[in-house]
Formats: sequence, C-alpha cells, structure tokens
Amino acid sequence: MFRRAFLIDFTAGSALEGAVKGGLVDKAIAVDCKCPFCGKVNSVVVPESGLEAYNNGEHVQVAFPELTADQREMVKTGICVECWNKMFKTAS
Repeated sequence: MFRRAFLIDFTAGSALEGAVKGGLVDKAIAVDCKCPFCGKVNSVVVPESGLEAYNNGEHVQVAFPELTADQREMVKTGICVECWNKMFKTAS
C-alpha cells in the first residue's frame, strides 16, 4: 500500500506539528497510500516511531493512536474513505 514515505516539514496547524515541536515525537513522515479500488493516492502524516513499530508488527491502533480511524485504514489497507463508504454503505 505504501507508495513512498518521506520526512516532511510542517506547516502551521498540521496534525503532528505540536507533538514534534513539543518533543513527543522526533520526526514525522508523510506516507502516500494508493487506494486499490479507485487508484487515488492519499497522504497520511505519521510519527516515524509509529511507522517503525507498525512495520515491525505492532497493531495499527497502537502504533498510530493520534490518527483517525479513516487514516489508520488508509495506512493499513490503502482504501480511501470514499471507497470504504461505497463498499459498506448502509441501507436507508
């Protein structure tokens, strides 16, 4: 699912900006995830330590507690929110 991962410079208000500036995480990485259904590429910003833990077998919820469920799903499977909602649309 990972197309590429790279260190990023934060802009004001970004998801992990406070954690990096506050010393809670050393570095953050933008991970590009390609949806296997529509082909759309989405970037998710994750702490470097979380990505390392995830790649070493840690559960996605434990490795990335600061991400939303949608972001964790993109990291885990690559499936974007739009395709997830289409697949699991509830009947009205």
